[in-house]
Amino acid sequence: MFLHWQTHQEYLSFLHEAKIHFDSSLRLRLRTELAASREKLRLLDLDHVMEFMAPLYSSTGRAAKNQPQIFRSLVLMLDLNITSVSAWVDKLKADHLLAYLIGCSPDSLPPLGSYFDFMDRLWLLKKNF
Repeated sequence: MFLHWQTHQEYLSFLHEAKIHFDSSLRLRLRTELAASREKLRLLDLDHVMEFMAPLYSSTGRAAKNQPQIFRSLVLMLDLNITSVSAWVDKLKADHLLAYLIGCSPDSLPPLGSYFDFMDRLWLLKKNF
């Protein structure tokens, strides 16, 4: 079960609201260094992924948080040619702009273990096909 699945529209609204508060250097990074990655994430609609992933989660126990954010985060990580999840989580903590791009405020980033749990679920799904 999911605590909350951030819809695509919620994600786009989150990005818009966050961008309003960015200083000029962050806005410049969005238009230059991160422009292609930002556009990929803006076009990546994960609304239907929730239906696909819902059976991978128990209906009891603690609800999973930030699942679409983790998905976006992994896409961004690979788009930026980073292959270590541990290094990526450290980079997200240090670069608030990257945190916002995945749909999280810097103080609500998913912990490292959540990434491995997410990937384990997808791995088990692959084995069942």
